[in-house]
Amino acid sequence: SPGVWQQVKGAVSGALDSYAVNTPVLTRYVVYTAAVGAVIGAIGIAYYTMLCPSFIIASSGLQFYRLFLSNIFDYHFLSGLFAALTMHQVASLLETKRGTIHLFHMILLLGITINVFHFMSMSILYLCGVTQAIDRCTSGFWPVIFGLLTIESHYMENETRRIICCPGDIPVKI
Repeated sequence: SPGVWQQVKGAVSGALDSYAVNTPVLTRYVVYTAAVGAVIGAIGIAYYTMLCPSFIIASSGLQFYRLFLSNIFDYHFLSGLFAALTMHQVASLLETKRGTIHLFHMILLLGITINVFHFMSMSILYLCGVTQAIDRCTSGFWPVIFGLLTIESHYMENETRRIICCPGDIPVKI
C-alpha cells in the first residue's frame, strides 16, 4: 500500500540524514565509495581493476590505473560491506582527531604504498624463480583499513576498543 511505502521511504531518508549530520565529510564519502565498490565488485568488475603484476607487465599498455583502483573494488560483497562498516568507525575517529586533509593523505599514501609494495615484491619473487607470484592479485579496502587501525592506535592514549567477537574491552596499547 502507498502508506507503508511512504513510511519506509521516510525512515530511510531520516536515517541517511542523521548519518550525514553525525559523520565527518571524508569518512562519509570513503564509506560510500567502499560500499559502491563492494556492489560493483560483486557483479564482476573487480577483475578489471585488481592489481596483478602479470596484468601490468604483460598488457599492451602499462595499466598503472590499477595502482589506484584496486583498493576501491572488492571481490566479495560481504567483505566489501564489512570493510565499509569498519572504515566508518576507524576513519571518523581519525578525521575528528587529525583533520580531513590529514586523513585523505593517509588513505591515499597507504593505498598507493601498499599496492607498489605488492607489485614490487611479487615481481622480485617472480624473478627469483617463484613463477606463481606474478599471478598473485590484490584488491579491496582491507589493507588500507589495517594501516589506518595502526595509525589510529598510535594516536590513542589509554583507550580501549571493542571487537565484534570479544566479550570485553581490549586495550589499544599494552
